[in-house]
Amino acid sequence: FQPRFPIAADTDQTTEKWDGTGYPEKLKGTEIDLWARIVAIVDVFDALVSPRPYKRGWDFDQAMDEIKKGGKSGQFDPDLVNCFVANKEDIRTIYNRFMTEESHE
Repeated sequence: FQPRFPIAADTDQTTEKWDGTGYPEKLKGTEIDLWARIVAIVDVFDALVSPRPYKRGWDFDQAMDEIKKGGKSGQFDPDLVNCFVANKEDIRTIYNRFMTEESHE
């Protein structure tokens, strides 16, 4: 099987952490594929803001603050967190669009 996009091949690394405390291989820093480092941030952000049967979705700014903490604590690549945060208003626009679409379903 040849994945169509490189991201599809490395999703098993999205549970790795920048500081090496993740799993399954305890990869550290740039040993973790770039795509997996990006997906890890986006996946956590989505999990925080999305409602689940057992929790309410977090406020956008609260979730963004949590991502910033992850960049300082070693969970995420700090340079990628800085990029994510630098694009906060674009992300907010996308977030608002999806929240509006979901409320009309």
